[in-house]
This record gives sequence, C-alpha cells and structure tokens, in this order.
Amino acid sequence: MKRYVAILLVPLIVVTGGCAGAVALLGYALGLLEVRDQIANIRDYFSSDPTVTLTVLLDGYVVRTNAPDTLGSLSLGGLPEGTFLLGIVTPDHRSGWQKKVTVSSSSPAFTVVPVIGPIITGTVTRQATSGGNIAAAGVLVAAFADGARTLSTGGGPLDITPTSAQDYQLAMTDASGKFTLGPCDFLGDWLVTAYAAGYQADARTAHVASGSDANGIALSLATDASSATPATLTGTVSASATGLPLTGALVRAEPAILAEPIIPSAAVTRVATATGLTMPQGPWFQWSFTAMPSGSAGVYSLDFLAGQVKAWAYQFGYKGAYQVTSAGAGTVLPEDFKLPNP
Repeated sequence: MKRYVAILLVPLIVVTGGCAGAVALLGYALGLLEVRDQIANIRDYFSSDPTVTLTVLLDGYVVRTNAPDTLGSLSLGGLPEGTFLLGIVTPDHRSGWQKKVTVSSSSPAFTVVPVIGPIITGTVTRQATSGGNIAAAGVLVAAFADGARTLSTGGGPLDITPTSAQDYQLAMTDASGKFTLGPCDFLGDWLVTAYAAGYQADARTAHVASGSDANGIALSLATDASSATPATLTGTVSASATGLPLTGALVRAEPAILAEPIIPSAAVTRVATATGLTMPQGPWFQWSFTAMPSGSAGVYSLDFLAGQVKAWAYQFGYKGAYQVTSAGAGTVLPEDFKLPNP
C-alpha cells in the first residue's frame, strides 16, 4: 500500500468489575488505541475508496465495523491488559493488517502496514443433540500458515496463545456459521480448524494464491464423548449505567489449562491426502480461550474447559468487566456482566 500508519497504545485507568459467583476480582489496565495521523484519513491506507469503513478485530471478534471516525482517527477504549491478535480490515477482508499487540501500561508504538491478499471463506457446523448437524454460530476458527507442514515435521501442536510463535489468523462464525479470514499474506496452504469446548476438532487445508481465494471450507464439529464434560458460563451482558442489554458484546473464558481437542482420524487422512505429507495423530492444536458474542437481549451461554477460568466481557464504547472463578465438569455457572461507561 501507499504508506504506513503509526499507532500507539496509551494506558488510561485501572478498573475492576464483578459478576455473581466470583471468587476473586481482577483489575486490568485499560488501553487506548490511537492512530497518530492528523493529515490523511486512515481509510487511504487500506483502500482508494473514500467511502470504505474498516472493521476492527480482536482475536477474531468484530469490535466495530464503522472505523474510523470523520476525522480519520481510530480508537479503542477499554481493552484489557494482555496480548491479542489485532486486525484492521476492509469489509471484504482483501485489504488489511493483523498483528499480535500487547496492551499494557508500557505498550510501545508500532506501525501498521496494510497488505492486499486472497481470502479464506467457509462454514462451521456442529453435531446436534437431537441428531444431524446445525450451523455453529459464535465459534472460533483459526488458520495456520503452512500448518500441515509444521505438524508433519514435529513442530506442533499449533497453539492459539498470547506467546504463540506461529503465523495464524482468527475469525468468529456469524449466525449462519459462516466465516471469512484474510487478507492472507502467506501464499500457499493454510491449515484451518474450528474449536468449541466439548467437541472434536475438524481440520482442512485451504490453498490460496495471488488472485485466487480458498472458498467453501466446510468444518464439522462432532461431539467428543471421550473428554470431560465442559463447564458453562451463562447469563447476560448489560450496561451498568442503564441496565440495558448489550447485544454483540464479547464474552470470553480463558481456562487455566490449554484445551487440546481430539483430531478425528478422518481429518488426519484428509489433510495427509491433500498435502502428501505424513501427519501425526495429534494433538494438533492448543487453544487458550473460548469466546462468543452475546445474543438477543444480551444473553450468552459459553462452554469452557472445566477448572479455574478467567472470564471477561467487553464491548466497544464500554469498559470491560473481569473476574476469576472456577467450575467443575458439567457445572452451569450464572455470570451476569455489567459493563461500565468509559
């Protein structure tokens, strides 16, 4: 693209939040993401179309779709302290930028260099208790650059963690189970998988080339009867000042133990056949969190690996609410998040 944008993460304030059933409260340093560009509109860096609005992603979650503001500045308030895959992309995902970013009281400035590339699209379904498959909404999807080769040479498992050294992208399925990843800066084979607690992991290869997308990647999650029953966080997300429910807020659970979902033999064979590589049986992936957006009336129900968990909720325009709690296998833990105004 034509230029790059300098971005600085600036610490704001420390806030604590709580929910019913918490055994401990956490305080997080909040951060502001600010584009230091007073001349040109940030859209110019991503598209020649002056009407384009940008989508901001946080570990695959859509934070907002209407960035930047009329002055060309881009800001995110209320981000928790930690490391995330931050993305700024055009609506079609063909132009954009993604980078691991650490939010802390001493976050350094960094630069954004947008790229243009192909995309990966597909759908995720899950096994229903009544039989058959249904669309898997609000499920995390990850794609690893040259992931199959990494696994075949003993470089696995591929981890979705703050300290991961692998090149990956993240998305969250919409209400129809559809997902879009991109732009892909790596041209070649990506290994695509989806994760939901209590299910086996499916995996497929997606080949992208210059001017050539990978579409129709279909992932199907089967119930994992051999694993421990997950625990469940359930409740609502609302604005603390008004009590009004917040639809589309991020709810996230970060268990103390990494999840390593089982890889079905059919997936192992499929990837080996597609790539010509000798694939290990697993585990292939490690996940450090599950997440989903709140639905109508702010309601959510999120499964996670049982045990101690760090849980939080966030929506653009509000401060986050955070806590640490624990739940045993099969436990349903009521948790209502009330997000303060910034």
